[in-house]
Amino acid sequence: MTTLNKTEPTAFRNLIPRRKKEKELHQLRLRLKDIRVRCLLLEFAFPERYQGKSLFVPFREYYQQTSQLRDLTVALHRFRKICRKYRLSSNGFRNHLWHHYREEEKKLEHLPIPDIDTFEQQHQNEIPPEEQREIILQQMQQLMEKTKAAHLENEITENLHWQRKQLKKLIYLNRLLADNSPVWEEETTKKLELLDEKLGAWHDLQVLLQFTGQFAGHHPRGHTPVWLPRITRAIVTEQIRVLESFKTTIKTPDSNKL
Repeated sequence: MTTLNKTEPTAFRNLIPRRKKEKELHQLRLRLKDIRVRCLLLEFAFPERYQGKSLFVPFREYYQQTSQLRDLTVALHRFRKICRKYRLSSNGFRNHLWHHYREEEKKLEHLPIPDIDTFEQQHQNEIPPEEQREIILQQMQQLMEKTKAAHLENEITENLHWQRKQLKKLIYLNRLLADNSPVWEEETTKKLELLDEKLGAWHDLQVLLQFTGQFAGHHPRGHTPVWLPRITRAIVTEQIRVLESFKTTIKTPDSNKL
């Protein structure tokens, strides 16, 4: 456990509970993501009994609210790094992000926490272990075919966030097979997770860019802060860097295994 000296600045001491909250929120989101994948799996296995979206209804509002907090948390982290790298001043934009973070945090505190334990107990063994592997393999194959078909439609192919969501589903389904021969070997799994990480970094910057647009919209036309375009350019520059890195990763020799 980290111990704090009484002489440490208050702002630094406050970072500890904040980081703990962020870690707990991240762990909760991971459990909710597992439930969402389980809902899809149950729908695939028992289409006449279940609909994935309906199964996830008790968790949807809470999950969406955690997503809002997660976006703001990441935006604050990314913005802090960009300010240091490009020697930019926050000029009120950081306060704008913090203001929205606190608002969304209050909304989450007023939402009832969904009963994750009961759901897991009810559905954990619903699919017989001897059948689960085949069902997961079938669903993964269906997802891969859906992703390949999307490359014929530019409006979908160009949506990197859509592609990232499909990749995440594949990664989570593959993890369900971890104890029973996963589809991909460890090297390929690491490559998929690296691609997901890079697409995630691109998406985080895209979210930060949207927040700058919202911030600009709060000002009367013609009175947008002169420093805001510098921040926007820095974010776009980082996005381009991430995309170039993503392309390099895809072109590496062992990417043919994906």
